[in-house]
Amino acid sequence: MKKRGITPLMATFLLISLAIALGVVIMNFGRAEVQKLAECSVENLGLAFVDIEGVKQVCMDKDTQILEMVIENGGVMDIAGLNIDLIGEDKTATFTILDSSLKQASSAIKKINVSEVGPPRRVKLIPQLEFSGDILTCPEQAVEASSIPECVE
Repeated sequence: MKKRGITPLMATFLLISLAIALGVVIMNFGRAEVQKLAECSVENLGLAFVDIEGVKQVCMDKDTQILEMVIENGGVMDIAGLNIDLIGEDKTATFTILDSSLKQASSAIKKINVSEVGPPRRVKLIPQLEFSGDILTCPEQAVEASSIPECVE
């Protein structure tokens, strides 16, 4: 009786092919994680509240319930968007502003209606970066302000 099987050469070829395919899949998962970590770990992204004479430019208009902030990007990358995390007297809320691209070495004024959260106790800005068409949120680069004063005309 003749038994037929695969030759040792063919078995070796199949094992090597399987190992290469598995390696490619694992490398692609690893590359995505490394790119995300590398992109968000920029030493100094440069997102900050504008500081004039030692005062952060963040204030609350109690009549209109508008939070006004002057922010700047003094870093080495453009910021594609912002997550704004608010802790108010009534509740907390997170706003995402994707249309707030902030170019390098530029500043902007942002106004947010906070009537649903009440007067804010803390404001935290979390930058979002665009990398290869994906938006990455970088909480380790966040900046925050507390004890928000009332806006003065």
